[in-house]
Amino acid sequence: MTYTIQYTGFSIKGPNREKNEDNLLYEGKCLPATHDDLDLEARQMDPGEGRWLAVFDGMGGEAKGERASFLSAEAMAKATAETSDPQRITMDMNSAVCSFASSYKAPRMGSTVAAVLFGPQRITGFNVGDSRCYRMRDGCLERLSEDHARIVPAGDQKLLTQHIGIEPSDFRIQPHIFCSEYRVGDEYLLCTDGLTDQIIDRKIREILAGPEEIKEKLARIRKRLESKGMPDNSTALLVRIEERD
Repeated sequence: MTYTIQYTGFSIKGPNREKNEDNLLYEGKCLPATHDDLDLEARQMDPGEGRWLAVFDGMGGEAKGERASFLSAEAMAKATAETSDPQRITMDMNSAVCSFASSYKAPRMGSTVAAVLFGPQRITGFNVGDSRCYRMRDGCLERLSEDHARIVPAGDQKLLTQHIGIEPSDFRIQPHIFCSEYRVGDEYLLCTDGLTDQIIDRKIREILAGPEEIKEKLARIRKRLESKGMPDNSTALLVRIEERD
């Protein structure tokens, strides 16, 4: 059996933020550091092309968050032209952010990432931070990523335990890596926490379980976010595995 990969996405600032500190990677390219909202039309690619899909979240409230997510995405685009090793890709992204932070005296710069590569029959994916990857299969929603975060009891605030932009001398980043075979009909959602902080997993499953095409499903997710007031930037890529005619 041969497959085709369909995908669509968005990256939106929301009404409560001055800038969009998220970014994304598709077709080997990313958004510029300063960018408007993006609504990605439905596209397709062949598995095995070696092109990653990824979302990035420049850490909200931190110095130069939009620059951190851009540098991470840019470094990943370059790294994945040469390797598909998540650890090597992570190291290259981290080096880019740390070098910029050192040169411009911008401490506490950082970004999260969630990424997936579709091979001929399997996916390889990884995440650092709390950007997520979900798989919808046969009506069941499964989180493939693993949040690198903990809740601080005072105020129930979330604290990242890993992110892109940590000096190697302080801590060696260990991306959470996942691999699995895919099937026709599988759908994969990559998203930043601007989405998952507002839409619980049960509601995500309900939307993805619908009969609509992925563009319509993503529009439903966006409408749900807008109804919540969108206190944060939100970026998502929705992918579907189809059988090639």
